[in-house]
Amino acid sequence: MCELDQHFKSFYQATYRRFVLYTQVDDKPLEGMTPLLESIERRLLISDQLEDAIAPSKLKHHLGRETDLLIVDCRAGIDPNVVALGAGLVVGGGGIVLLLSTSFPTSPFEHWFAAQLTSSDDCYRWPMAQSDGPERAPRERYTPFREHGFGSADQQRVVEAIVRAGDGHSKRPLVLTADRGRGKSAALGIALAQLAINGQTRSQARQIVVTAPSFANAETLFRHAADKLNLALERTLQFANTQIRFVAPDELLLSDISADLVVVDEAAAIPQPLLLRLAERFRRMVFATTVHGYEGSGRGFSLKFVPALAARYPQYRQISMHTPIRWAPDCGVERWLNQVFLLNADRSDNESINAVVPPRCGKLDNEQASLDEVALAAATSAVSYRRISAEQLQQPKCLRQVFGLLVAAHYQTSPADLKQLLDDNAIDTIGAFDGEILVGVCVTLKEGGFDDALAELVVAGKRRPKGHLVAQSLASHAGIKAALTSQSTRVMRIAVLPAWRRCGVGRGLLEWVKQNHRTQYLSTSFGMSAELLAYWQSVGFLPVRIGIQRDAASGYHSLMMIAKHAQMPKWVAPLHQQLCLDLPRLLVEQLQQLDAEVVLALLATHGRDSTSLSALDNAAVARFVQGQTSFDMVVGALTRFLTANAGALCDQPDVAATQLVEKCLLAHRWETLLARHHCVSRKVIEQQWRVWLANQFTL
Repeated sequence: MCELDQHFKSFYQATYRRFVLYTQVDDKPLEGMTPLLESIERRLLISDQLEDAIAPSKLKHHLGRETDLLIVDCRAGIDPNVVALGAGLVVGGGGIVLLLSTSFPTSPFEHWFAAQLTSSDDCYRWPMAQSDGPERAPRERYTPFREHGFGSADQQRVVEAIVRAGDGHSKRPLVLTADRGRGKSAALGIALAQLAINGQTRSQARQIVVTAPSFANAETLFRHAADKLNLALERTLQFANTQIRFVAPDELLLSDISADLVVVDEAAAIPQPLLLRLAERFRRMVFATTVHGYEGSGRGFSLKFVPALAARYPQYRQISMHTPIRWAPDCGVERWLNQVFLLNADRSDNESINAVVPPRCGKLDNEQASLDEVALAAATSAVSYRRISAEQLQQPKCLRQVFGLLVAAHYQTSPADLKQLLDDNAIDTIGAFDGEILVGVCVTLKEGGFDDALAELVVAGKRRPKGHLVAQSLASHAGIKAALTSQSTRVMRIAVLPAWRRCGVGRGLLEWVKQNHRTQYLSTSFGMSAELLAYWQSVGFLPVRIGIQRDAASGYHSLMMIAKHAQMPKWVAPLHQQLCLDLPRLLVEQLQQLDAEVVLALLATHGRDSTSLSALDNAAVARFVQGQTSFDMVVGALTRFLTANAGALCDQPDVAATQLVEKCLLAHRWETLLARHHCVSRKVIEQQWRVWLANQFTL
């Protein structure tokens, strides 16, 4: 049996990576690894317990860096997000070592993990049997692409595209996506350096700003730029008349910094609303991110941000990188990680299913469809609903289809969700099937059921047990002890194949949950977008709480809703009414940065309409439209008018409606409003409102 350090050395010479599950005694996890640690200078140890290690929670700050050896302490259990993220930092010829407890595997996820181990010649347990050694000899050395200083033809193409974006037309943002290890950050640095070199003949100075979640995320970019320009690595690089500097995202938006080009690296880790505001403010933008791998937020970049950017800037460009640079193109470790964590589940099993077109089920309108229509649509399309058991989820084909649906539909789905799906006994998975084809899935979680004593401690702010998101939030923030003592079900995820959406499948899944989960109430919590809010309202859910702080992953305020039905707890309706009463005050302070369409969607849940307006309010709005009075004299009436007509305005969005919501309901300053909408004066914008109101309403 060869020594571990000699084994790694042989694969370093061949540029292929190895994945080692290193089973060791629990109290001396690094025993026997000293020669390996001493032989490799660039190494990274991840642990909450070992010395000279970084905590798993801090690993995200090392994005963009490289290492030859990654050691992850997994004695307390495997964290899929940490392993998948860390593996992306390991270069070709390097190794990934997991320190495991002697009791491994124990949980369903660990059994799944171990079962996949035999599927790759680049992954094995150590110490390994004598018979395992000879069959796992290194393959022929891979010779990387080296032409004009680039690591791949992909990288060369991307650098040229970034240079064109920096010198080209304004308001044509470039979107760069890549799997981990493709040389994205290096390409950005090389391109910015090339822009600086090209700009030496410019008569004016060029300002290039780089932003990312932290400077550590952009360090690789700056290192490659500095190397090409023969400069020392700094947060600000000055070459001739070009300056390249790092600015944090929030600072960039709050300051009056001007820039000829703004580059966002690891954009998926920055909230979408902030990205869109950057695109709105700066003339030339490059958004770069990893869209597959360790974090589900990368999916949100593709599912949420890119379509929103395309709607605002139709001439945007998108380019992708596919060829690995950090390791060989046929890297078995990458292939195995994708397989075990289902990181590419949305690319394979569901591709053929996505081509399946549902029978005529009659597309349902979210705001008009009733449960009777849902039953009719489900019957017409022959969709059946049933629970997917834990045993079925252990079957690779079933698990890939379920997780593939979740990955394709939700921006926050991550490898850790796979572990929770398999290990958490409180989770229930319901599938919608057309025959044997899975076309939709709903994942729920049991919450509540606390005894009175523990519930009292939560209400008093003295305890916060793990989990029970909605139940604990309502108890601790609204003082509703019954939210914790009651048994409840929270809808965590609901996903439907694209071809089957708006056919009643999602509604059918929710109806199955309502009929089969005998709990006191059904809840959900999500990042509050106008689209999601309208959907959950259409299926009979009431808003009961809005998060004051924006969610770090989505950039949205969280919204909690509870299903409305005859047997719902008595405290639900008053809690909803209290939120309606609090909302006007929240909108002018804590929620002042909400998008106008979200405000209108939220107000539409009040159940008000134009009949709730007084004759005086209608008369005041009419006088404003006719130019008989100023905005300042009727702002109260206009505010009540917008609130009463929120439902109608949701269906017919307009720039004037957005401006009125921002001024009347969100109390934005005139300077902010004029600058954001590129209006020359208050007089002009008020006249636009008068014209729009006259055309939209009968006054």
